[in-house]
Parts: sequence; structure tokens; C-alpha cells
Amino acid sequence: MKNWKISEWQAMGYLVMIVFATSILFVPGLVAKGAGMASWLALVIALAVGSLIALVSTSLGLRYPEKTIIEYAVDILGFPLGKLVSLLFIFYFIYVAYYVLRQFQALMSAAYMPETPPVVFLVLLTLLSCAALYLGLEVIVRANSLILFFNLFAILIIFFVFVGTVDWYNLKPDFSKGVGPIVTGSLSPSSWLGETAVILMLIPFIQRKSAVRRVTLYAILLLFFLLEMVIITVVGSLGADRTSRLVFPLFTLLSQPPHFVQELIFQPSALFMAVWISGMLMKLTTFFFAGVYGLAQWFGLTSYRCLVLPAGALIVVLAFISWPNTEKLLEFSQYTFPVSILFINLGLPLLLYLLSLFRHGLNRSKGAA
Repeated sequence: MKNWKISEWQAMGYLVMIVFATSILFVPGLVAKGAGMASWLALVIALAVGSLIALVSTSLGLRYPEKTIIEYAVDILGFPLGKLVSLLFIFYFIYVAYYVLRQFQALMSAAYMPETPPVVFLVLLTLLSCAALYLGLEVIVRANSLILFFNLFAILIIFFVFVGTVDWYNLKPDFSKGVGPIVTGSLSPSSWLGETAVILMLIPFIQRKSAVRRVTLYAILLLFFLLEMVIITVVGSLGADRTSRLVFPLFTLLSQPPHFVQELIFQPSALFMAVWISGMLMKLTTFFFAGVYGLAQWFGLTSYRCLVLPAGALIVVLAFISWPNTEKLLEFSQYTFPVSILFINLGLPLLLYLLSLFRHGLNRSKGAA
């Protein structure tokens, strides 16, 4: 399985896509709940946190450039503690996979096909992801490069279409309550940017290890600019108060295009659906891959493919039963998800990195930039 090779730029595109696909759905509303009109400032804090996570993750991973975190957690912590920590990371990957699946179903059911049974969306996207996993990582990242291009093109179109509707007064920060609300608002985007820590599973496959840290930071920076475009457009057009009360604020904005767009055949909401579905597929596939590949390593299997269908059935069931409605999903996204993600993506890698320094010294690294 480790014969797969991907370039550093493919890895960067992969990281951008897995964060961007879901962050544009929930982040504008979640940030606005805390930071209000200073939502765009909250992203600056998120940029700092995301960059820290990227530095910690790549510093740890490059000390063991030919292994995934599932393998070297045991090298650092020994048996059985290392195995337990590895299992925690595997659970995290599966956890994000079924969370992504539920997000996909939530928007499809609420905005596009409300009469369709929710389980249909869950099963269809999972089957597509299973098919992608059977094709292997190299095929997935090549497909992602094409999908990312269309996603970036679409978001640029959306930005230029709606930037004329922005009321810049809606983006004037209110510091009457101090910086506390801005820090609170930064938690959600920080956790989403922290998902780039999945690089811990990808480093062994990246051809030029010396570029890993650099392209991971580039991915964080590009995501910052993309999310700023979305935040400015949504909060500036709808206002912070209305944005904070909407479940899918970007979709609401796209459903109310400017008059000159209404006269055209082109509809922003249709464009959004097309590119967003492809992005969700990439994100689901990424964390699904990390989960089953990690599980195969944990059990010492030579291939992960025998685990794909059972794990696929598991994430469908978990996505179906974990959140009874979209309101609970949104509440989870605002409170539980950021804390759990930051613990896994920053707390644990930082602890492992420090323990690795203590046990193996500063010269353990073989691929750092």
C-alpha cells in the first residue's frame, strides 16, 4: 500500500479541499454567533491556530517520514498505550467521516430534495466513497485536483456576483464587549483548519518530504483567504444577526441572487450544489481512507480493502442515529466538535512530539524542511 506516491502540490490541494468542503456550509453562521460583525477578525485568530496545528503535525510526522501516526504512536509510547492512542486517532477519522456524511444529508434534505428519505443520501455518497477507496489514494488525489479547480472557480464567481450586495457597515467590529466574543467565534474555524492534521496519515506517500511543512502552511493560508471571502460576502450581505440565526447562511444568500443574475439561466445555488457535492465526496473519502487504512495498520493487515464495506455500513448507521435533527447537528458543530477536534489535532500531536523529543532527541527527524 505504501507504493502510492503523491506530489506535495497534490497533498496541498487535498488539504484545502477537505477543509473547504464543509467549512463554507457551517462556519459563517457559527462564527457570526460569537464574533458578530467582527467575524472576519475571528478568522485571523483561526489562521494562527491552524498554522500552529500545521507546524506541530508536520514536525511530528517528519520525525517518522515513512510511517503514519498509527505506527509511530507505538514507537513513542510503547505497547499497549501507543496502540490505544492509535485507536483513538482511528476513531477520530471515522468520527469525522460520519459527521461529514450527516452534514451532506442535512443540506440535501433541507434545501434540495426534502421528500427523499435521508438514508438515500447517506448510502449514495458512502457507495461513491467506497468505490473511490477501491481505486486507491493516487486516483483519489488526481480526481481531487480537478474537483478543487472547479470549486475555486465557483467560489470566485460567487464572490464577484455577490460582492456588490455587501454592506461594509455590517463588517465593522464592535469591541464594546472586548475581544472575548471574537475569540469564541474563532473556535469553529480553528477546528476546521485543524483538520489539516490528517497530513499525519499522508506524509509517507508524499514524494518530496522536504516540502511537506511548507505546502501544509500554504494550504492553511489559502483556506484563510477563501473563508474570508465567504465570511465577508455572507455576513456583509445578510448582516451578522441574520447570519447567526441561519443554519446554512451561504445557501440562503445564494438563493437570493442580485437582479441581474435572476435574469440569466445561471443560478448560483445550482452551481454551489454541483461543486459542493464533489467536495463533500472528497472529504468523506479522505477521512474514510484514513480510518480504514489506519485500522488495517492497527491489525497488521496487508490491505485495507476488506474493511471498506463493513466500515462504510458503520458510518451510514452512525450518521443516521447520532443527530436526531439539524438543530442538534448545528449545536454539536458549535460546541462539541471544536473542542474534540482541537484536542485530537493539536493536544495529542503536541504531546507525542514532546515525548518523541524526550525519548529520541532532536536528531530523530529525517525529512524536515
